[in-house]
Amino acid sequence: MRRLNGEGCYFYNTKTKLWRFCVHYKDVLGKPRQKSLYSRDKAELKLKVKKFTDKIRGDNIGDITVAEWADKWLSSVVANSCKRKTQENYATTVRNHIIPNFGQYKLDAVTASILQDYFNQLLLDRSPITVISIRTIFIVFFNAAIDFGYIKNNPAKQTRPPKRPKSNKKALSDAEITALVEIMRKKLENTSETEYFVRSSYSTAIHLALETGMREGEIFGLVWENVNLKKGIVFVKTTLSSIRGKARFDTPKSSHSER
Repeated sequence: MRRLNGEGCYFYNTKTKLWRFCVHYKDVLGKPRQKSLYSRDKAELKLKVKKFTDKIRGDNIGDITVAEWADKWLSSVVANSCKRKTQENYATTVRNHIIPNFGQYKLDAVTASILQDYFNQLLLDRSPITVISIRTIFIVFFNAAIDFGYIKNNPAKQTRPPKRPKSNKKALSDAEITALVEIMRKKLENTSETEYFVRSSYSTAIHLALETGMREGEIFGLVWENVNLKKGIVFVKTTLSSIRGKARFDTPKSSHSER
């Protein structure tokens, strides 16, 4: 068997007098495959190769179910690029929303209309904020499918999100902060040793929140190596979150969260 210079992957077998082309490709699940095509005429083989490669490209567009892509997305993409808490949030949405309602669909069969009806249905017993969060994960899910070449458009992105309610968050006034601190001081008086330890721990956490604006996970994830008592400085380098009922230390979600 010999290979002609500049002929790519075309081979000619002098014994069988056949041309061969070996196609290396990945199937819709990303698994490596190969297929050999043969012909006595090289021009005819080139036509066979073009027909086969065109079919592969066509097969990769949408020829995978939502459930198959969800499994690949979680194991190959999310697991290697997202924080553990984000992984759990994505997995929960896949488990509770994507697989049960759309798992049997081909990826390219999911339309914006189908998803819009689903999001509207969710609004009957869930808050707009919850539905917005679910929709956001759907968008990430389908965006990754576009990146992998399985679909061309993102149906979730074409839906309309629920109207976000106005935020009613209100910072404590100076008087309210003073009152809160006084309540904590009184709670620490005349307590047993065990109660004092528990209440003083909560008091410290509340004081940190009042003085620094740190989030709950940042406060409970604080370790001594990130505390400088002499200078009165704490560094936010770790967080504590609950994943499947277990407390886990992690780094902040982004570099901007470190401070």
